[in-house]
Amino acid sequence: MSYIRDRITARHYATPHPYDVMVYTEGGHYYAKDSRGNLICADSQTACIQESINYVLNKPTGGRVYIRAGDYYLAPLNTQNCGYAYICAPIPYDKALIVEGDGDATRIHLPQNNLNNDAWLFSWGWDGTAPYTRKSRLSNMAFINDVNAGSYSMNVLVTSSITNNSSGLEVEGVNVYDVQGTALWFTFWINNLYDVTFSRYRFFSINSNKPNVAVLFDSVALGKIVDSFIYTVNGGGHAIDNGTGSILVNSVEIYGPWSAAFNFGSTDGTSHIDVTNSIIGINRAGNQGIQGLNNTIYGPISLINNNGNGTVKFTITSSQLLTPIAYNAGNASTQSMIIVRGNLVFSGCAGYVVGINNPGSGYIHMDVSGNVLGMS
Repeated sequence: MSYIRDRITARHYATPHPYDVMVYTEGGHYYAKDSRGNLICADSQTACIQESINYVLNKPTGGRVYIRAGDYYLAPLNTQNCGYAYICAPIPYDKALIVEGDGDATRIHLPQNNLNNDAWLFSWGWDGTAPYTRKSRLSNMAFINDVNAGSYSMNVLVTSSITNNSSGLEVEGVNVYDVQGTALWFTFWINNLYDVTFSRYRFFSINSNKPNVAVLFDSVALGKIVDSFIYTVNGGGHAIDNGTGSILVNSVEIYGPWSAAFNFGSTDGTSHIDVTNSIIGINRAGNQGIQGLNNTIYGPISLINNNGNGTVKFTITSSQLLTPIAYNAGNASTQSMIIVRGNLVFSGCAGYVVGINNPGSGYIHMDVSGNVLGMS
């Protein structure tokens, strides 16, 4: 009997703990404790999230911060920290930062921004060089824009490379609810990384102050957004923005009157966006409509926009478009290469199915073939 008990005890202690630090809220207070139950923070300005990140980044390989279900309200941002961010994470090349929650039951309310600049809740920066770098992750939680009423936005995450273009990043199962207050600007601004994946990302805006961008990939190689849902009820700028880099879009739904589904900024000749198996626009009503609204032929005004005189390389295949194949060239002097093949396209009452608006001196090459086209 003693031998069996000893084996059970040994197996119990060999099981890894599910977190290195747990952040939680009770009775209107915020705490953080380590995996042994030691309290490491109580009621800080950042609801103990900054202290928890500092703790795991001091471990040999980094670690996991688990933010338990609850509502987290941070103090207003009054002082400029790392750039224009609230919670700073300088990630060494040989460590990984994992921040996870309990899905929509973990609700972080984006705080008041009192700076004279747009700001972000998180700034993650990668530091150092190595033969390979670890991959960090932000997952399974909700960010709610319902507090900030300042002159400048409070967004979710900005990334940077401190000493080199290092590491990859996963954003998985993260939901943004844009409810009220100052409009979101660059909700996620992903800079200077490679191998970046957004999966099961949900952006849901009912704010009368229209959002600018749901996700911006800027100087990102091998960026991907898959199995995601991007919606605005009152309009906005762009669902997906490419500053510079290669972006793959698969199984993504983009709904609501965005100015454009996809935007190109100051993109170079090797930048591109490739879309497949996606739905742009919705035609549903009643209990099938989003939030019970009559979402009839409800999609972006343009499919593609160029607001930075960038080189445009864009493909879309095997998708459904309830919006015109419209390219707003923005008077660009650079060339554009657009391929639209094998899609089901219905533009409703727009008056046209294929269009090029505001052409400049740059050549525009557009191949629209093998699609099923329709309009009212």
